[in-house]
Amino acid sequence: MDKAHFYERLMRWQHLRFNDVVLRERPDTPAWNKKYEIYIQDNTRLSAQLYIRTTQPDENSVLVMEQYLGWLSEYSVRQNAQS
Repeated sequence: MDKAHFYERLMRWQHLRFNDVVLRERPDTPAWNKKYEIYIQDNTRLSAQLYIRTTQPDENSVLVMEQYLGWLSEYSVRQNAQS
């Protein structure tokens, strides 16, 4: 997912204030081939979570999460500037 698509998805949920990136292990994957799901969430409403994507075993999930957290921060700054 590129940044433009990420922003587009966030704009559909403007009533929420997504502010964190969460990584969850997929329980249906074998130990030797682990996959994780990335979600963004609104920490004031823990049930407000948006699925972003599933990582692949060869990806560095920490770097992927940092990328989405950076985009999320940039998006929040832009939205606050427009308010």
